[in-house]
Amino acid sequence: MIGIKILPTTIFPTQYKLGSWSVPIPVPSQKKSTDFHICRVQNKFALGVFLDIQGAFDNVSVDAVIKGMQEKNFPEIFINWYRSYLKYRTVTINQEGVKVKRFLTRGTPQGGLLSPLAWNLAFESL
Repeated sequence: MIGIKILPTTIFPTQYKLGSWSVPIPVPSQKKSTDFHICRVQNKFALGVFLDIQGAFDNVSVDAVIKGMQEKNFPEIFINWYRSYLKYRTVTINQEGVKVKRFLTRGTPQGGLLSPLAWNLAFESL
């Protein structure tokens, strides 16, 4: 279902009309939705499309990120450093005296400065 939201004219003067709507995109194993935002200013239109993929940063393939870097001709020293950074991260759980350590096999760090760039590189190389 598509719903259009128009903001009140008290926020925007009457020459500005702002609407937005979301459309779910059915894709197996991933929850995705797309937001469309349209704005009209003095009879000129602009459209913004925003794709939201649940768990995108958590599930991005390290190999896809590296492939994207290679396709964009990143310096080899940077590619090797970032590959090592992503592939050799560990998580350790210690509960009631039992300690378990595992390597993380995919994803980028939450809040990492390079995580959005890594996602974009992987997404572009698809």
